[in-house]
Amino acid sequence: PASAPLRPGRAAPLPAEERARRLQEMQATAALADEARTQRLAQPGADDASDAPDAPPARAGPAAFLQETRQGMLGDGGLTVEGAVRRRQHYSDRKGALDGSAL
Repeated sequence: PASAPLRPGRAAPLPAEERARRLQEMQATAALADEARTQRLAQPGADDASDAPDAPPARAGPAAFLQETRQGMLGDGGLTVEGAVRRRQHYSDRKGALDGSAL
């Protein structure tokens, strides 16, 4: 239907040569992007090290994990679990509290 009129807002069909040229361009661009992606994935440690050069070294073991978790929950680590519960008790005891789950 080459003689059929085009609808408004619709482009004319591309000649075969133009379609082939655009396909080659898209394939070349895809190949370059794939190559760049492969290079990025081949060196994951280099980017991580440069992003956070002053990050503290990770401590290993369950004892370090427990210590970090306690410190995160209890603040500076000077409190015990009981002390932290007592410190937050006023949230549960205040007027208008519907339940005691405000720890």
